[in-house]
Amino acid sequence: MILFSTRTQIFQYEKGKIKGADMVRFAQTFLGGGTNFALPLDKAMKVINESRFKQADVVFVTDGEDRLKDSILEAFNQKKKKKQFNVLSLVIGSRTDTVKQFSD
Repeated sequence: MILFSTRTQIFQYEKGKIKGADMVRFAQTFLGGGTNFALPLDKAMKVINESRFKQADVVFVTDGEDRLKDSILEAFNQKKKKKQFNVLSLVIGSRTDTVKQFSD
């Protein structure tokens, strides 16, 4: 779990070991600041690179209010293709333009 704004917090759980109380706490957490998509995408890549699994899934939940430089999008999408993982995004609101560029 990577919480993000203009900073990140990472929590790791073994498959099936996250508790309901943890999920509620994540849903209620507000880190403050703005939104920076580059930070959680970079952290997700690091977690995937360190993982023993070949394929992974990223679930990206956001209000969609950020932009990414073309160079960051291109690099992320190349790594996504190479590592064969998917990004499922849930946008709360209507700003989907940026998220569409890296989501499946």
